[in-house]
Amino acid sequence: MKDVLKDNILTNHTLNPPNCSRWLQPETTAGVRISPLDVHNYDFHSILGQGGFGKVMLATFANRKLAVKVIRKSPECNYNSIRIEASVLMMPHLNPFLCQGYSTFETQRHVFMVMDYLNGGSLARHLDYYGSLEPEAVLFQSAEIVCGLEFLHSCGIVHRDLKPDNILVDQDGFVKISDFGLAVPNMFGNKTIGGRAGTMRYMAPEVLQRKRYNAAVDWWAVGIIICQMASGDSPFYEGNDREKIINSIINDEPRIPRWLNEDLKDLLKKLLEKDPNQRLGDGNIKHHPFFSSINWVELENKNLPPHFQLRAPPMEHSMPTEENPLSFLS
Repeated sequence: MKDVLKDNILTNHTLNPPNCSRWLQPETTAGVRISPLDVHNYDFHSILGQGGFGKVMLATFANRKLAVKVIRKSPECNYNSIRIEASVLMMPHLNPFLCQGYSTFETQRHVFMVMDYLNGGSLARHLDYYGSLEPEAVLFQSAEIVCGLEFLHSCGIVHRDLKPDNILVDQDGFVKISDFGLAVPNMFGNKTIGGRAGTMRYMAPEVLQRKRYNAAVDWWAVGIIICQMASGDSPFYEGNDREKIINSIINDEPRIPRWLNEDLKDLLKKLLEKDPNQRLGDGNIKHHPFFSSINWVELENKNLPPHFQLRAPPMEHSMPTEENPLSFLS
């Protein structure tokens, strides 16, 4: 077996170092040029999150706060997914509702993805704290998600893991889609893909049935998310029994609260259509009556009244790093 720890995985298939630093330029301190492609030029402060992939660290580079995703290379790593995620992170300068990447680089044992630090936390944290959102917030945050997702799809990218944990909130209350680790590129035209991917509660019926699928799976997840924002609950079984989750999504009609706005109820029904060919999505969702008050051009320019913006709940304490700030690399 090849020694994966010595493999160079961020090759010209994605971005080479000069391009990786395109939006995070070297700084000069005391006449010394400081590269954003050297991990030792970052000050690491705390752990923002961690999972099977590795850790996300709060760091600073040249007095700028950033989030750095640190992935340890191993035989279990899906290097193709890492390359795809690195590529997608370099696209969001074209759309304000996607998490922006600034540089990607690697050492012998780790891959680093430097991106926006969004101090408003995740949408999941807002929902955990508030339960649900005010109707105006549901409308505008839903519209922001629609803008970001339509842009991704127009670039041939299917996210496959949309959920409140992967929708982050910036300091002004705007949301940004993040975590492109399961994204699939080149999904243009009638192209489909197979295989389960994502978080089960947000998987579309066709994914759970192991059918081939396309970008419509992301719109199903948006339907679940909007329902949670509006009501505080999922429209399907919310327990922990895996088989009941699958059965509910495949067979149950969505539980949409009767007290919701009629246009919102109709939007949810059309997003949670079990037939992906009939599901609301790219090309027609912006014309749905629920979004009739949205000026899409103004929205993409982020010209929103302040009272429509999310306000962050109290911040939970993040986990500090070890005494040696680079000890997590050992």
